[in-house]
Amino acid sequence: MEEIKDRILKKRTFQRKGVGAILSVLGRGLKVCSKTDKLVKQELESFPVDFVFAVGIFGSRHPLILQNRVDGLQHIHESFASVCQKLSIPYSLTSRFSAGKIEPEKMLEIRFKSVEAGWRMVTGQLSAPQAYARHDLIIIGEISKAMAFLRCIERTEAYLMPQFMLKRILPKGEKLPQKRLKIWWKMLHTKSEDNHQKRQLKGEE
Repeated sequence: MEEIKDRILKKRTFQRKGVGAILSVLGRGLKVCSKTDKLVKQELESFPVDFVFAVGIFGSRHPLILQNRVDGLQHIHESFASVCQKLSIPYSLTSRFSAGKIEPEKMLEIRFKSVEAGWRMVTGQLSAPQAYARHDLIIIGEISKAMAFLRCIERTEAYLMPQFMLKRILPKGEKLPQKRLKIWWKMLHTKSEDNHQKRQLKGEE
């Protein structure tokens, strides 16, 4: 019995770390697509400047946090609590590291109900709409805005996922307007920018 529990714990730990790593890559992909992909740019036009998106496993202190800027999405390398404080959003430990009652004109929070739910979505086993239909997602904010952002995630995943997995993401017959290699190349540059921002934040601390 203890051996089974240990295996389950190790599996969940691996999946939790995997979800975090893949979300980091997805964040860089969204940042690039917000500047280069027409569909993503159009979806983000409906959000005000400085609007914040948070995506992660329910209970995580450090979800993926992006902010809508004039020139596209920007990756925010701060704790969730710090971001909530800056936005004057109620935040407490009793809400399990979720903003709880947020101001929908300032922020959208999308949480995976479990580690397994997050793993299914980020590894392409389920598309974003399928995950929502299965009730794998907890959405804190306006549903219409969540649907728009999930479409951005789905388009970005199409650039990042292996070719054989695209059938689950792209509608039949639809082709990506940008070359996938071009997106990955721009993401490498974005990674160096993110690392520079992290070093700056550490210097300020």
